[in-house]
Amino acid sequence: MAESLGLEIQVDDRLKEISTGVFENRLWPEVEAEHPEAVVRWKSGDPDFSIPGGESRNQLARRGEEVFREIARSNYDRVAVVAHGGLLVYSLKLMLGIPFHEAPLTLENGSITQFSLDEREFAELALLDSVDHMSGLQSDGAKIIL
Repeated sequence: MAESLGLEIQVDDRLKEISTGVFENRLWPEVEAEHPEAVVRWKSGDPDFSIPGGESRNQLARRGEEVFREIARSNYDRVAVVAHGGLLVYSLKLMLGIPFHEAPLTLENGSITQFSLDEREFAELALLDSVDHMSGLQSDGAKIIL
C-alpha cells in the first residue's frame, strides 16, 4: 500500500498486539496445564486481568487509543493504520464507548475500518470490517470467497 502510494512506512511499537506474557509462543494445552488459573481469568474476558508478564485488555485498549488520539492531533488529513485485530478491536471499543463485555466485535484479516476523531477527539465510526476490496481476489489458482 505504501509503495503504491509512494509513502514512507512509519512503525510505532504501540500498535503491536497484546503482550501475552507467559502465554507467548505456547500452545493452549501447555498454557492450560502450566497456568490454569490465569487461563480461566483470561477466558472470563475480565478487561483488567493482566496475563502474568503481559498486559490486560484494558492496557491494550489504552495503548492503542493513545496512538489514535496522537494521530488525530497530527497534521495528516488521512492515515492508514495497519495493526493487529486485538489492538484495533479494544481500542475502537474504548474510543466508541462500547463496554468490553458487550457482544464481541471482530475484524476479518485484511478488513478496512474507518473512523474519525473530531476536534474534541470524539470518535465516529464510518465503516466497520469491510472486506469488499478483496472480492474476487485470486491466490495460487484458488478463489477467495468472502
